Amino acid sequence: LQGLSTVVLLIQTVILARLLTPEHFGIVGIFLIFSAALESFTKTGFGKALVQRKHIDANFLDTVWSVSIVRGIILFTLVFIGSSIVVEFFNTPKALPVIRVLGFNVLLQGFYNPGTIYFSRDLDFFKQFLWKGSGVLANCLISIPLAFILRNEWAIVWGMLASNIVVTTLSFSLHSYRPRLKFKFEVFKELFDYGKWLLLSGVVVFFTMQGDKIFVTKLLGDKLLGIYLLAWRFARIPELLAKPLPNALFPA
Repeated sequence: LQGLSTVVLLIQTVILARLLTPEHFGIVGIFLIFSAALESFTKTGFGKALVQRKHIDANFLDTVWSVSIVRGIILFTLVFIGSSIVVEFFNTPKALPVIRVLGFNVLLQGFYNPGTIYFSRDLDFFKQFLWKGSGVLANCLISIPLAFILRNEWAIVWGMLASNIVVTTLSFSLHSYRPRLKFKFEVFKELFDYGKWLLLSGVVVFFTMQGDKIFVTKLLGDKLLGIYLLAWRFARIPELLAKPLPNALFPA
């Protein structure tokens, strides 16, 4: 199933690479670097903590959902405010509206149904695939036709937004749990004691995965970043095919 998603991503990348220029990919890449920094520096690790615990109840799920929403709102605000600083740092003024629109992706992710954690806990990888794979398919079906029409970076932007809308909607369709805005400090403290180490590792991983892209953009510009991102995406195909292994081993 992961292989199917990888094939869809490969087809999408090939078609978009033929229709758009490296500069278009580079403009979107500025947002990806910025959002990756915010995600890494505010990573809670609560999802993995819920998988790791033997027993969880509504208090855990509701607390995680409440924290996730607050985090999403804060990150969206930081993206909107900080976007001007980012484009000035990289000298890429065209990226400003793209970053602000894609900030809604960060906001939407905060509203994912926490009940989807049971897909991992119960080793229900078919539903996991339906949930994530539908987002990949939506991205492909929206971005490719728009690329023929628009011939610019907005085709990628609307595809990414469509993907997150589908994933958010399906998180409630595929699992019956309905979270409430409810926060328990004792639960938060227990989950944070586990997740804080994932936060620290996330900071290290950010510089490992994004440091080269920051260097390329700052030194060579967004056009060369676009070429670099395309090459990186094709180079990672073997890694994507092997991705199900750790996803299956962790809950097991």
